[in-house]
Amino acid sequence: MDLPEVTATVESVWEQHPSDSAHCGPLGEPPVHFVRRRTHQRKSVRAIGLEDSREWHRDNCVHHLLFGEPWDRALLVGSRQHYHDLQEQFPEMRHYWEAPEATFGEQLVVDGLDADKACLGDILQSTFGPLKLQITCPRLSCFRVDHRYPAIPPATTKATTTATTIPQVRTGQPGSIRHYAASTGRAGFFCRVLCEGSIWQGDTLKLVQRPRPEFPLSRLAKLCYSESPLRIAFAGSDQELNKQQ
Repeated sequence: MDLPEVTATVESVWEQHPSDSAHCGPLGEPPVHFVRRRTHQRKSVRAIGLEDSREWHRDNCVHHLLFGEPWDRALLVGSRQHYHDLQEQFPEMRHYWEAPEATFGEQLVVDGLDADKACLGDILQSTFGPLKLQITCPRLSCFRVDHRYPAIPPATTKATTTATTIPQVRTGQPGSIRHYAASTGRAGFFCRVLCEGSIWQGDTLKLVQRPRPEFPLSRLAKLCYSESPLRIAFAGSDQELNKQQ
């Protein structure tokens, strides 16, 4: 099978700092989740992740080494197309994603690669230097996504052919941002670092290997999380399940 021409341009690079995770409003409101700071300089990328950034997997790596963590989630990548899809799917909530920010907590925002174009196991090579990444899984977002983006009742979502009005929903239920993002792969995807290097806005990541072309991330997300992001209910065949192992 011929390798398709797939490239992703890095639009922006984002860091998390310890103080950001506890960011609260001036009157002690609940914390604003996924607060990131955009960096305007080239950053090193190590096996553990982005230089000077502090994510959950770094603080919890000792407890998860046996399960592939934190290396399998060294970088969280979001797509500009995912934000466009969210605006189209939730038109009454489009203002949430109008600013060019990493509002889902990703370290990289790219253009040209999304959940429909990326596949499980894809290997991406930087055209700037030695950095090489491998896509490990679609990101399964937690309840914080719905806390950051509460549905505006009545929320209108675009179904296959017609618009459907739904009442306000609880986190993870159909109609919530969390459910849509999880079941379509629009919450981003994680990468492990195969070869360390550096990253900056304007860099290009090029697809160099595709071992699992049968598993686009959007399809994999649908197979695993179409019912609910609260549990895995694999909708594929036993043969497909064995292929993922």
